[in-house]
Amino acid sequence: MTTTTIRVSLQTRETLQVLSRTTGAPMQQVIDRALELYRRQLLLLDTNRAYARLRQDQAAWDGFVDELAQWDETLTDGIEAV
Repeated sequence: MTTTTIRVSLQTRETLQVLSRTTGAPMQQVIDRALELYRRQLLLLDTNRAYARLRQDQAAWDGFVDELAQWDETLTDGIEAV
């Protein structure tokens, strides 16, 4: 894995050191995990905003709910679970 150097505040570095000692993980792994969690959090926030916008358009929301109901019907299409 290639690496690079980034500048962080002294407070961030101290926090990384504490988290590294606490978890036993290297600081790089702590950063990797934190960034992945942050990425997922932003994805969920964007998804929630998109659903909120969809709910504001009653016709679009009704179409979405209808489509979900159609997909739910496929759960009982006679195919046995493996």
